[in-house]
Amino acid sequence: MKEFGLPANLKLSIHSGSDKFSIYPIMGELIKKHDKGIHIKTAGTTWLEEVIGLSLASDESLMLAKKIYF
Repeated sequence: MKEFGLPANLKLSIHSGSDKFSIYPIMGELIKKHDKGIHIKTAGTTWLEEVIGLSLASDESLMLAKKIYF
């Protein structure tokens, strides 16, 4: 970011396609390693519907949805 004069709060944008669940562990490791955020563009609205379902199901699943999202 410094080398190219980019904003410090810039996020990497990832388009996960249909294989989104296989990249989550990798993205999680990179987020922790570099202390930076990402924006994940998923294929379709299924992802959004699943997160909504998780957030409504129980307190435990809401925490999982937050962990995935944040």
